[in-house]
Amino acid sequence: MKPQHAPPANRYRWRIAQVTLTTALLCSAPIGTADETLSAIQSYLAAGPIENFLLQPEALPDDPSDEFYLVFDVRSPAEFENGEALPSAEHIPYTDIAPLLETLGEDRSQPALIYCQTMLRSTQVVMALRLLGYDNVWYLSGGIDRWRTAGKPLTSNE
Repeated sequence: MKPQHAPPANRYRWRIAQVTLTTALLCSAPIGTADETLSAIQSYLAAGPIENFLLQPEALPDDPSDEFYLVFDVRSPAEFENGEALPSAEHIPYTDIAPLLETLGEDRSQPALIYCQTMLRSTQVVMALRLLGYDNVWYLSGGIDRWRTAGKPLTSNE
């Protein structure tokens, strides 16, 4: 059976997204940082669609931090405090990623797994971090909801 390739329309949409993102970010770059901004955008876009940074819960150990990840929960404080979390997760709301940047530090190759409830907010955080040059950040497919469905262990935040 011949392998399926993305339809041409999807390739064209990705290319349009690349050009649009590059143009928008370069136009908003502060004077003197356009070269740095362009380099970050080119690196980000060369990695391909955001789906390339997705990890499946079933492929991860029960406590991802045991093996090789910093684990960040980017849900709202209310979601985090009244529920469960992945083992060893550090809670940093997605609306304030400055503490996340401090924890990651200057080493932009520091591996990190980022998740939220379903993966919408974690996707945004991963996109932002990748644009900032962090090339080893990943997000959890389906968020904590899918982790739970996969039968993976959770810790209580209450």
